Amino acid sequence: MALALLVLAGCGGRTAPPAPQSVTGDGYRFAAPAGWRVTHAGRTTSAENGKQLVSVTVFPLGRPFRPTLWEKTVPELDKVAAQLARQLGGRVESRAGTTLAGRRARTYDVAFVSGGRAVVERIAFILEGRREYQLLCRYVGDDSDCRDFRASFRLG
Repeated sequence: MALALLVLAGCGGRTAPPAPQSVTGDGYRFAAPAGWRVTHAGRTTSAENGKQLVSVTVFPLGRPFRPTLWEKTVPELDKVAAQLARQLGGRVESRAGTTLAGRRARTYDVAFVSGGRAVVERIAFILEGRREYQLLCRYVGDDSDCRDFRASFRLG
């Protein structure tokens, strides 16, 4: 009997967090936290829990993107991020180049206030072939779900 109690006590009563759910869209996939509501609307696939949101929106490009155009594209993406920040009544807090899904990407953090709360929209743009992928993560406080979302994003 004492051995059984020691074994039960050693377990700590903790359970592992639920595995993330796999979310697929047109030509891409990503992981979202278990239990988040997934929706597909037009060009956008999103997952949310009421406070936080992750989404991918795909826009067609008029011509296939060539990596040699990247340096000319960055100022245009900067303008798009600045315009979004103005629409939200916020500001672009950071901008950077990075790699996502093995492709060059441009990322932005746009900070604004909504419902009295400080909110951040972390946006990334990936250009591939005839498509622009816009990854968005909206969060309050902890950005761990954004980091997991971006790390899990895959094309194909």
